[in-house]
Formats: sequence, structure tokens, C-alpha cells
Amino acid sequence: MVAQLINVKKELEEVLFRWIEMNPSDYLFPNRSGEKHIQQSQFSKKLSKIFSPKKISSNMLRKIFLSDWNKIPRTWQQRELLADLMNHSAVVAMSVYTKI
Repeated sequence: MVAQLINVKKELEEVLFRWIEMNPSDYLFPNRSGEKHIQQSQFSKKLSKIFSPKKISSNMLRKIFLSDWNKIPRTWQQRELLADLMNHSAVVAMSVYTKI
């Protein structure tokens, strides 16, 4: 596994530190044993519980974020950088996740 470092706002950093203290693991979202990450289906179920009664999935969060992020004109280089951080391509971001 390769560690990925990203800059986050102070408020999110504080929440993440509390989460990591409560859930010591090599994964941000570990499975019950803490030895692996949870599967996407499990993650989506957790999101559904958190946002209930609304149906919010990881794909929906990506769409929400990218639609808001794209309200400001971005260069192709910025799009590629963000896509890399989100583990998809800039083309996928534009065609699948962005609401125009």
C-alpha cells in the first residue's frame, strides 16, 4: 500500500485525528478487524445510515464535490491533479461525476 498525502482544512484535520485515535488502523475506513479497508458496498451502507433518509453514496459525494468544485473555471492540469487524488481520470470526472 502506498501512502497518499493531501492537504485538508484545519476542521477536517481535527475530525480525522479524533477518528484515527478511536480507530487505530492503517486504513481510514477499516473493516471490523482493522486489517483491511471496508468494501465499497459496506462504505455505501454506512453513508446511507449517516445521511438517512437521503440516499447518499460515495458516487453521489463525488458528484456533489466535483459539481461544486467546477463552479470555478479550472485548468486541465488542475483537473488532472484532482482526478489523480480521487483515483480516477480527468475525463471520467468530467463525463461521469460532473453535473453540467
